[in-house]
Amino acid sequence: MTVVFCGHRNINGKEKELTEKLAEALTAIFEKGKKFNYLIKFYCGGYGKFDLLVSHVIDKVRKLFPSVNCEKVLVVRI
Repeated sequence: MTVVFCGHRNINGKEKELTEKLAEALTAIFEKGKKFNYLIKFYCGGYGKFDLLVSHVIDKVRKLFPSVNCEKVLVVRI
């Protein structure tokens, strides 16, 4: 399973709401990964508040599913 995140450099005071929605969506993805033994690849950017928030939430939810095989890939433009 491949998951790609694209966002903005600013999230303007919506961190709490966005964190909750991301955690909910990622939990569902990890549950599916666990159920079907998927490798989950997360592609994340490395610029801006959204990218940092996504990376943090992935790490947080990942700890709840230690048996799920996943990778977090940093995407940069060169």
